[in-house]
Amino acid sequence: MAVQTQKPGIYVLLLIFIFRKFEVLSQMMSEEMNYRDYRRALDDVMSTNAPCVPFLGVLLTTIVQFSSQSYDNSLRRRKCSGIEDYTVVEAVTVRNR
Repeated sequence: MAVQTQKPGIYVLLLIFIFRKFEVLSQMMSEEMNYRDYRRALDDVMSTNAPCVPFLGVLLTTIVQFSSQSYDNSLRRRKCSGIEDYTVVEAVTVRNR
């Protein structure tokens, strides 16, 4: 007696496709290395002048980080300017992406 194998239905194939796409997007939006994969993908899209809407969560996080670094750096300068005990000012470098 031959065993009949059933081909997967369209819904199973659709679920597999959606799951694979979800895995790719999850990897791209990973917080690893400060959203490195997302930023690279966004740079690729922006270089082609294709319309896109960036993810605002990453954009707002970057703005907050920049503003807090600038604020911390200005506090260090103010703290050190008039007091001889502080001779070394820590440098905060911000790298353009």
